[in-house]
Amino acid sequence: ILAQATLLTKFRACRRESPAMASVVSYGMCQTACNAGAVACYASAGLTFGAVTGGAGAPAAAVACNGVLASCMTVCATKFLAEGTAETAASGGAMGPVVAAGGAVLAAGGAGAAWWMTRCSKPAKDVSAA
Repeated sequence: ILAQATLLTKFRACRRESPAMASVVSYGMCQTACNAGAVACYASAGLTFGAVTGGAGAPAAAVACNGVLASCMTVCATKFLAEGTAETAASGGAMGPVVAAGGAVLAAGGAGAAWWMTRCSKPAKDVSAA
């Protein structure tokens, strides 16, 4: 709890000192929350996050946890895009195109990962009978 309070205090200070960076800090905090959720999801299934290899032998719980993680990260990217765009508009900064393009790429990548994880969770077709 103390570490979270310290992080929140630093975030607030960062927002006061450099409002143009608040979206980046917020994005990092969102990603951290997604990863903490994935670790908890894995632990609830008796697995260790980062120790399960992909493929047909991956436990269904790990595939489900990864799908939720991908969706969460997509939300973070979309949130970053909106916040970064608003910050750029408010500050009149030249980083607008960079924030917009970067946020769009992150959101598309997260959506692609979520789609891939749903495909990965489906059983493979048996082609040996053909």
